[in-house]
Amino acid sequence: MSRLGIIWHSFVPNHLNQCSEKMETTIYEDQAKALVAEMRQLIEAKGINNGNALEEAGLSQEIVGRIFNGEQLPSLSEFLALCQISGISFQLPTVETPNTPM
Repeated sequence: MSRLGIIWHSFVPNHLNQCSEKMETTIYEDQAKALVAEMRQLIEAKGINNGNALEEAGLSQEIVGRIFNGEQLPSLSEFLALCQISGISFQLPTVETPNTPM
């Protein structure tokens, strides 16, 4: 194999892998931004524009502004606070286990 062939074969898999990782990240970011946009619509539809609800949930108007303007993605705690404000609730499945050791 020629030197160019060796370079090409070593470059292509790494390059494709990086592109794949970037594409997956972009897809998740796009989905997160779409979800945040829906939360924003819910919050605005409910008329929660004042800072009181945000502050009660532990968010500053500055952070929420950056999140809603697409400048940053929310952290998990910010995401959950936005869910709380917008009225989105989660129900995680639970499994009851006996108190006796197995």
